[in-house]
Amino acid sequence: MRPNRLPAGKPRSLFARIFAQFNNLLIYVLLASSIVTILLRHVLDAVVILAVIVINGGDRVHSGGAVRKSRSRPFAPCSRANPRCCAMDGV
Repeated sequence: MRPNRLPAGKPRSLFARIFAQFNNLLIYVLLASSIVTILLRHVLDAVVILAVIVINGGDRVHSGGAVRKSRSRPFAPCSRANPRCCAMDGV
């Protein structure tokens, strides 16, 4: 019997992952609002909006590796036969 696993896909480059984070309607709205605030000469507000976009995108890019690593570990359910639970791995 074969293990129940999906085949590993091609890893995306860092450049592709960064631009994938900005492919979102909310990001487009925030970019448009930052342009409007620049046109209204509220530069500080525009900088804050752009900083939120960059921080959000960077956070999502870096957290992807942790999710990928957690998905690659096999899951061992807790039971009387296997008392060592997954939550106890780091202890």
